[in-house]
Amino acid sequence: MKKLDRKTSPSIKPIVYLDLPKINRMVMPNKSKFALLGNTVQEDVFRLDILVNGGQWRQEMPLQSAFTNKMLGEGTQRKSSVEISESLDRYGAWLAYNSGVSSNSIHLFSLNKYAKETLDVLNEIVKEPAFPLSEFQVMVENARQKYIVNSRKVDSISRVAFSKMVLGESHPCSKYASSEDYTRLQTSNLRDFYTRYYHSQNTSLYLSGNPNLKVRSLVENLFGEKFWGVDSTTVQMIPVPPVPSNEKELFIEVADAVQNSVHIGCLTIRQNHLDFTKLSVLVTLLGGYFGSRLMSNIREDKGYTYGIGSSLVTYPYESLFVVSTQCDAKYVRPLIQEVYNEIENLRDNLVSQEELDMVKSYMLGELTRRYEGLGLSDAFIFAEVSGFEDDFMQKQVDSIRSTTIYDIQQMAKKYLQTEKMKVVIAGKKV
Repeated sequence: MKKLDRKTSPSIKPIVYLDLPKINRMVMPNKSKFALLGNTVQEDVFRLDILVNGGQWRQEMPLQSAFTNKMLGEGTQRKSSVEISESLDRYGAWLAYNSGVSSNSIHLFSLNKYAKETLDVLNEIVKEPAFPLSEFQVMVENARQKYIVNSRKVDSISRVAFSKMVLGESHPCSKYASSEDYTRLQTSNLRDFYTRYYHSQNTSLYLSGNPNLKVRSLVENLFGEKFWGVDSTTVQMIPVPPVPSNEKELFIEVADAVQNSVHIGCLTIRQNHLDFTKLSVLVTLLGGYFGSRLMSNIREDKGYTYGIGSSLVTYPYESLFVVSTQCDAKYVRPLIQEVYNEIENLRDNLVSQEELDMVKSYMLGELTRRYEGLGLSDAFIFAEVSGFEDDFMQKQVDSIRSTTIYDIQQMAKKYLQTEKMKVVIAGKKV
């Protein structure tokens, strides 16, 4: 056995190609979409994802979509929430529920040898939810109390206001729930949403991990053979154009705030734009990792804040460029000016090749780390939700690797125009 030399650090190898497993997509007899990934782990485990074409965009009232999905595991026609939890615990399995703008999802992680038992539980949860009133009332009240606490935080106040300022009050992605919405929500609203969107013709299944033939057969028999659900139509999303505010800046006073929260940004290109990945490299270089320019200047050099970051927030039809941070009220104005200074510097001057190479290595490393093992199916789910082809990850790698120092300056000039940016400040008077 070769002895490991711990005095020599491992060599850094550039990521050139992603060796992704083959994915086979098909349509099952009941019109559900089915995607089977090649073996992504060595252990005898599997992951089954059920993606429902619903989400916040299609709900008729705030919270309707998220609570419909959350309540699936709180009781069925035959099992209580306690019985569901005990059944899964007994077999070492667990469920996760996610709600998004355009879709909801349920994720089962299980051992192959208990596939029959765990898939039966999942089948019952998805097809026979009871939406029990007692569990619903507890869940809603707990969520309402958490909302009340979070809604008083300056970061939440400025984030909500920034979204409304950039997208408009009536945009689906800027309609945030109020305390009254939690009180107004009823189990009948959940049943309505479930009936309309939770049916075989409106779902996609992803099977990954290391499933054997028995697991695949069980999945196909339970979820792919017979039609299930009440409705049978797939509702298409209708684009809603943003209506940005005419205001350049908004201040919201929070008299007892310890720090002020600042959000700076604007609408930008959609994620299917050819420039989007190169713009992502620029935004990462500006403020997307710990060694970024914003962190180095505003945190390390000036000491205005503990942390600051920039990001691209993507929605089905829009994307936002956002810089966010919290700082003492007396630092708000100089901090905003330093953000603009860093942007102008990127517009006026070329970055060094060394800095760009470091950012590209960081992004490629994060990309491969995020989508590995049981997490790999997330990449293909993202592709479906975003309308991308299955080779989008390799295209991302190619685009990141090909980004030049001249591309960075060009992206800054085209898309980071400070005169178009909006600012929201929440906290004490500056």
